[in-house]
Amino acid sequence: MKKIIFFALAAIGMAAIATTSCDSATGVNAVSGVRLDKTATTIAVGGTEILRATVEPTDALDKTITWASSNPLVATVGEGNGLVRAIAAGEATITVTTADGGMTASCEVTVEDAEIVVSVNKPTLTLTQGDTQTLRATVEPVNAAVTWSSSNAAVATVGATTGLVTAVAAGTADITATAGDKSAKCVLTVDARVIPVAGVALNKTSMAITDVEFETLTFTVEPFNATDKTVTWHSSNEGVATVTGGKVSGVAKGTVSITVRTVDGGKEDVCIVTVTEAGPIVAESNLAGTYTWDAAQTACPVGWRLPTREEMDALCPVRDNYNGFSDGRYWTSSEKENNPLTAYYVLFSTIGRCFYGNDAAKTDQNMVRCIQSR
Repeated sequence: MKKIIFFALAAIGMAAIATTSCDSATGVNAVSGVRLDKTATTIAVGGTEILRATVEPTDALDKTITWASSNPLVATVGEGNGLVRAIAAGEATITVTTADGGMTASCEVTVEDAEIVVSVNKPTLTLTQGDTQTLRATVEPVNAAVTWSSSNAAVATVGATTGLVTAVAAGTADITATAGDKSAKCVLTVDARVIPVAGVALNKTSMAITDVEFETLTFTVEPFNATDKTVTWHSSNEGVATVTGGKVSGVAKGTVSITVRTVDGGKEDVCIVTVTEAGPIVAESNLAGTYTWDAAQTACPVGWRLPTREEMDALCPVRDNYNGFSDGRYWTSSEKENNPLTAYYVLFSTIGRCFYGNDAAKTDQNMVRCIQSR
């Protein structure tokens, strides 16, 4: 009888011990708690972070858990993986709950506006006038809007939303991509488009002047919009005629070739100039009105010309008011040495004398006396 009582008490003790570690209904290990690897974290808008949950005890049979966010407009959480995704600035509580026992743990999530980072695909760029190219901007976070601008629209323009750059004129400009308060720029250099010279033509292929006259040749460069229209001038014999800037001056009797040559491409044209000796003066005539020096060069009728300084000086001593001169200043065809802005004139006075050797600005208004020479 005593043995039966002993075994009964032993069985009751063993059952009591078992119920301290096993579910009384199922007989398996029950969940006693859950914890997260973080209780608080900060994430930038657009960013993600994984929260890790640990169910206790480690040998609990049912470790099923669920996730929830207190504010899905600020942050969401993946149902099965604890992946927190930051949606908008603000705060949210991420809670994990065990299926067995309803144990919970939480993490306070703060979502901040993401710091914008902007970069352009080409920090420097060189284009030729008239060319176009599209720039690309990389922005993080990717949903930030980009606006393009040019620091110098006279040099280059850019589409505000497209990044399409158009080179307008030679120079430099900063092309800037802006997102929020951040920006990045491309330093653009625009080179002038070079239009080569195709040819050059003089206004005359031949002409005749005396050894005391000059005549100015003009030229036309083709095409009209050639980039470099610079030319040089050349006389085949400066003992017969000289040329400066297209102005051909007779020196002595003979024939000479005056050549104009373009710096770009070396294109040429030639005028054959015949220089004759100026004979004695056989006729004189005053023109009405006054003229600038440039206008006086072509004011005389065909076959007549403006006298040189030396010729006018020779005429002056024998002239008075009754021999054709009126009071005033008369242009000569002679420019002042080393000063292309002035030319010589002769002053005829009321007492019947000439005062020669003076010079005046070519823009002054003086009278004109034309001569014919044999």
